[in-house]
Amino acid sequence: MKLKIIVVLSLVILQFEASAQGHFGAYMQTNQSTMSVRSLEHPDFGTYKYSYISGIGCGVIYEVDLNHHLSLSHRLNYSQKGFATYKFSEDNQLTNQKESFAFHYIRLDEFFKFWFEKNRGNSGYVMAGLRNELLVARELKENFRQPQTGELIDIENFNQWNFGGVFGAGLKNCNTFIEGGIDMDLAPALETETTKVRGITWFANIGIII
Repeated sequence: MKLKIIVVLSLVILQFEASAQGHFGAYMQTNQSTMSVRSLEHPDFGTYKYSYISGIGCGVIYEVDLNHHLSLSHRLNYSQKGFATYKFSEDNQLTNQKESFAFHYIRLDEFFKFWFEKNRGNSGYVMAGLRNELLVARELKENFRQPQTGELIDIENFNQWNFGGVFGAGLKNCNTFIEGGIDMDLAPALETETTKVRGITWFANIGIII
């Protein structure tokens, strides 16, 4: 049943795109990202959020107009994100020394944009959609710990593929646009019998589209 729904939705989108006007573009990104961790053995601990780190990204766009106020944006991009955490000492004590962990992803974003004005040469918009990303490299020298429990988290347990949601808003002026928003993991980036980790990224993009 799910497969039939996906096929029908794909055919509807392709039908729209076949008669729609397409636009190409490119953009650069700066972001602030972190990860949150939750102990499944101790749910009363709540969710712990690691410190933010700065990252970059870039991508290409193919966008089609579905009607006067709605467009569908396809984006293929590179994204660097991660988190920072305090180190533990050899006797398992939390120290004041921070360490950064970075991940490098190739990702495909698919989302809808709702334009406030019919004239998109000078209009604001809101956007929402989904992203799939492939982990291609990671800057993790060693395993790290769950600060609430002291549990050692194996870096090899991070998923190769990840799935999330993208929400944001932007402004287009002629062929230039700026936009910002939040990118959240809908599926855990790492999940074991005792721990679940999800990523959160705040981003700002600047680019051109013609």
